[in-house]
Order: sequence, then structure tokens, then C-alpha cells
Amino acid sequence: MTRREALPPGVLNLVGVVLLALGWLGASGRVTLRAQAPYLNLAVAGILLAGIGNALYLMAQRRSLEQRLGQVHDRITVSLGDTPRPPGAATARVQP
Repeated sequence: MTRREALPPGVLNLVGVVLLALGWLGASGRVTLRAQAPYLNLAVAGILLAGIGNALYLMAQRRSLEQRLGQVHDRITVSLGDTPRPPGAATARVQP
């Protein structure tokens, strides 16, 4: 995963945590739910942004892992002298 791919999830997580902290601090000084509601909305928005950031990070990591595994697979097939299969090709199963 490159720094360029890690930047958007990192920014979303940072903004989400800041919004969550601001919501927490704002709601902590209020007694009634009516006074706390705007800050609770802010905190929920922060949680959603952080969740989106985490999902983007996990998808980028999975994409990176798939690329690495593809490279390892190609190296193995070249060293064994096999021709590489096209992406998405099904493997043949040998019946016992």
C-alpha cells in the first residue's frame, strides 16, 4: 500500500476522531437531551466517517495483498515451467 493510497483513509479517520471528540466534549457539559442532540449528531457523523475510512483502508490493503499474491503465483509458475493461467481461470480437479 502506497502513501497515496493510505492518505484518504487516514484523513477520514482523523476527521472522524476529531468530530467524535468534539461531540463528546460538547455533550458532556449539557444536562438535557435537547441540548445534547446537536453534539450527539456530530459524534455520530464522526463515527460514520471513521468507519468509512476504515473500510477504505481495508479494501486498499486487500487489493495490495491480491497484487502481491499474484506476483508470487507468477514467480512460482515461471520457476516450475508452467504457463501462467489467465486471471479468473478455474483450476482442474483431479479425481482420485
